[in-house]
Amino acid sequence: VPDTTLRVLVIGVVGTIGGADRSQVASHPQAEIVGLCDVDTEALGQAAVDHPDAFTCADYREAFDRYGDRFDGVIVATPDHSHASIMTMALARGKHVYGQKPLVQQLEELEMLGRMAAAHPELVTQVGAQRIAHAPRRAAVDILRSGGLGKVIEVHVTYGNGALAGGHYFADGVLGDPIEPPAGFDYDLWLCGAAHEPCRPQMVRRQWRSWFKYGGGQIADWVVHLTDVLMYAFPELQHPMMVCTRTPSRDLSHFHADKVTSTLTYPVNSDKFANTTCNFYFYDSGMRPDRAQIGLGEGEWPSGIVTVVVCEGGTLVLGPEGPLEIWRGGQNTDGMAWPGLPA
Repeated sequence: VPDTTLRVLVIGVVGTIGGADRSQVASHPQAEIVGLCDVDTEALGQAAVDHPDAFTCADYREAFDRYGDRFDGVIVATPDHSHASIMTMALARGKHVYGQKPLVQQLEELEMLGRMAAAHPELVTQVGAQRIAHAPRRAAVDILRSGGLGKVIEVHVTYGNGALAGGHYFADGVLGDPIEPPAGFDYDLWLCGAAHEPCRPQMVRRQWRSWFKYGGGQIADWVVHLTDVLMYAFPELQHPMMVCTRTPSRDLSHFHADKVTSTLTYPVNSDKFANTTCNFYFYDSGMRPDRAQIGLGEGEWPSGIVTVVVCEGGTLVLGPEGPLEIWRGGQNTDGMAWPGLPA
């Protein structure tokens, strides 16, 4: 192992993601948080308590222009709409990049970043899909790859608990009156090139995920995590050929809908699947499939957020960090006891 320390700039420093990323990086003996960047002075102050020697700034462009020689890599933990701009600059300046999911908000941005990464093979890039590191999720990948449950028939994913508004991540769909940005919050920098929109109560400090302009709703939040085991186990799952979404009527001019059921149909040319297509069914806001119809006996769901893979020889049920259940003939067994899993 080289006797070097990776110097890291964190852009987007608090919240569920920014704070967790800082903590994980700072815990590594060969990594050091040397810079903090956030449009919110309150957030910067909180993070600076943990990293008193780190430089601070509000504008990521200043971080690269003024302090670029002080860091080697960047963590991008900002709202979705700003990911591509920041990561593009990081790659252009020769910095390694850890970008939180979803990596981009628009498909064109993904193509742009792909070209940038290909032009800089010396740089390390990674997407923040960290839940795949949990042992039950890795075990699920191994079980699915092994074919021990038979061919895959369909996939069901449930997310959300029916209480998305009220100060949590997702707004209630009511467009509030314009307000002044919070004190110490640089709203123009937060927009990061997006078309100007008056600041509203639901936008900054969490509920931006609800907005079409800034976030991707639950699909871009939880579903990225909940489908990771399928994408790791079956790389032949590339792009859906059809998407069908149903939701109760509501004004969708600004916000993603909640109480959504969606079906994504993937073409599969593989002997690991029962058919030439595989449907992924998504259920929002606490809605769930009927247990009996997908091969599960009576009982409680392991969590409100769950991935269910229905196979010809059984059904795999997985919570975000576990537990991992294997159902056969209406009986549940501990998936972590599956024969042949790595110790």
